[in-house]
Amino acid sequence: SAITINKNFAEAFLNRGFTNKMLGNYTDAAADFKNAVLLMPDNAKAHNALGNVRVLFSDYDEAIKDFTLFSLGAIGNTVSVSACHFMGLSVFSSSF
Repeated sequence: SAITINKNFAEAFLNRGFTNKMLGNYTDAAADFKNAVLLMPDNAKAHNALGNVRVLFSDYDEAIKDFTLFSLGAIGNTVSVSACHFMGLSVFSSSF
């Protein structure tokens, strides 16, 4: 695989994370998204993906951090609305 050849191929981690998430392998998806964020800290899509998986694990505080970084990276882009939506859901869910 591309990751075996190049451990710094951030897009490969991101894409594998999406595949793992679709297959229901949420722990593996989280690990892939974390690697993508480490390799591409300014990539809004990677932060959003990680935040979404963290919500599945009820890790709302960390999800809020990811969605905040996602929204900062998406300023001027319509995806920032999505970040605000998920951030709001995470704040709401963490209060219970």
